[in-house]
Amino acid sequence: MKQFLSVVFAFLLVSSAQAERFVPQGFCVVVLASRPTMDTALEEVRARWSDRDVTISRAKNGWYALTSRVIPQSNSAAVLASEKAAGRIPQDAICSSGQSYAQRVSRMPAASTRRVDIWSAANVSAMSRNDKQFFQLGLAFQGHYGGLLDGDWGRLSQDALEGYSQSTFSTTPQNWQLAMLAFDTFSLIERDGWAIFYNEWLRMSYLFPFDASREGNKSDLFLNYEHILGGPNVTRGSVSSMKGMAGDAMNMQITAPVQPGNSGGPVMDQFGGVVGVVVSKLDAGRMADIAGDIPQNINFAIRGEITELYLSKTGLRLQNKSKRQNLTRLLLLKPHQNSPF
Repeated sequence: MKQFLSVVFAFLLVSSAQAERFVPQGFCVVVLASRPTMDTALEEVRARWSDRDVTISRAKNGWYALTSRVIPQSNSAAVLASEKAAGRIPQDAICSSGQSYAQRVSRMPAASTRRVDIWSAANVSAMSRNDKQFFQLGLAFQGHYGGLLDGDWGRLSQDALEGYSQSTFSTTPQNWQLAMLAFDTFSLIERDGWAIFYNEWLRMSYLFPFDASREGNKSDLFLNYEHILGGPNVTRGSVSSMKGMAGDAMNMQITAPVQPGNSGGPVMDQFGGVVGVVVSKLDAGRMADIAGDIPQNINFAIRGEITELYLSKTGLRLQNKSKRQNLTRLLLLKPHQNSPF
């Protein structure tokens, strides 16, 4: 039986089309510049080449190439000489066959002369197909999109964008949020080495984190890979009150910064003991409207003893690792004999 690859982490389906060449045979692409990181490549495009369509590709050596026109190799020397003489391309520009490129990262169209209001409502459906694919990828990385990365911006894509904006920023989609999503996506691609992997037997392409994966358990029929995730993100603060708003005894007030998506995360003491569960934060915008001032770091967590009581009601027994006071108690979950877990 033919062996095939099974990826045990959540992979993203891109398309069932055959993998294509970066540059058609018999042609070459004009290279405007090369930069060591994606951030510096983007800065270069904005500073010098926003007047033309630019494609950013990651080379096999890890650098990022900024390319523009695709021209026939037969007269590439004459074209380069003419463009250099006219000052339209750098004097060290070359024409590449694209064989050294490992991944096409982004295509950036020439900037429009029309001013775009970054605070206005986002309209991804009016963007290019490549831009739509990129934002589908970004939304998939954020856990809001699970469809094809095909550039068809339908109801599924729009729902994913609206869900991302609501859960992350508590607003409807706006252009500045797309900028945030784009930078987060570029960072993930560069950090984990995400690139397209084509499986000829399945006739499908997948995104694979080549720099953040390792071979897992395997059998006679399956070869498994695991996605290596980073460590936990920790923010520091203190317990500023043992009660919540209006003397709420179920909650405690903390100064550790809380971001959207942190709800349900543990609040730990200096010994690693779980002392509460993050539940909410003060609405700074509403308080500013009422009081004329923006409150700083007023956030809330369910107290540890309340969490302990709730878990015991669900059939989970708790084993205390130490006999310290409640605020320094480390709770270890141990399934009850009759628990469905």
